[in-house]
Amino acid sequence: MTVNKENTCNTVDKILVTCPNNGANRPDKIKIREESKLPSGCKRSQFNIVNDSDTRTLSKEIAYRMYEICGKYPSLVIAEYNRKYIDMNKFRDCAYEVQQAKPFYDEYHQHISQHIEGICTRNKDRYVNGWLFDIHGRVQA
Repeated sequence: MTVNKENTCNTVDKILVTCPNNGANRPDKIKIREESKLPSGCKRSQFNIVNDSDTRTLSKEIAYRMYEICGKYPSLVIAEYNRKYIDMNKFRDCAYEVQQAKPFYDEYHQHISQHIEGICTRNKDRYVNGWLFDIHGRVQA
């Protein structure tokens, strides 16, 4: 594979890599989500409490490879909490069942917003697009 280092390195500061569903932690006092407790507006067919497979590792590897090539990292936001407690990739009403989970959900999305704002600020003098790579994976049974 050929990498055009100049073009690649000029885009690193415009890239945000997110990993919403491969956290390992359990927020204090928050129980495992239950499909039966979803609000009526949430799609039961999209309910999932199984973490994506190895997406945390993949997200970090993507960032590290960019660093190896360019000497700088893209923006990177990785959820710290297991999907069975909070699904960071869903709208707030469908992401968790108890209000104690709200600060954890909000913190993840605030980090994303801050990185997007940073990308826009760093590139305000240029007509430029940014790229969001939202990393997902599945385990096949």
